[in-house]
Amino acid sequence: MKTTMKRGMALLLICVTYALSGCSNCGLSSCVAPHADLPATVAPGETLTIEVKDLWATCNDRGCDGPNEPMSNVTIEAVLVGTEDVVASATASVNDEATAQITLSIPPDADGSVTIRTSDAVYGFGTVEIVRE
Repeated sequence: MKTTMKRGMALLLICVTYALSGCSNCGLSSCVAPHADLPATVAPGETLTIEVKDLWATCNDRGCDGPNEPMSNVTIEAVLVGTEDVVASATASVNDEATAQITLSIPPDADGSVTIRTSDAVYGFGTVEIVRE
């Protein structure tokens, strides 16, 4: 009987230790990537204003290292689809909520579609078609 009780206590201790060890695992994170809602089209010579959200410099979704810190600024580009030709680029400050408003001036001679992305090409937000009215 004592042996069964000792085994039960040992098993309980192992289970509790295993369960609690998962709470301190700060190595794996899954923070949301930056994202933006884009219009489907823009006219040449017009401006395209984009709000980009979740521009975090740090990822602390497990609560181990304090609060997340927003990036200080971000540069967004409009790149012609199928090329690396940047037709518009702008840099904006990121606020405390990790959001930035960026206005891109689309050149009057621009044609085709552009991919909206960060200047380091790490994050892409989608494609906008340039439509002549």
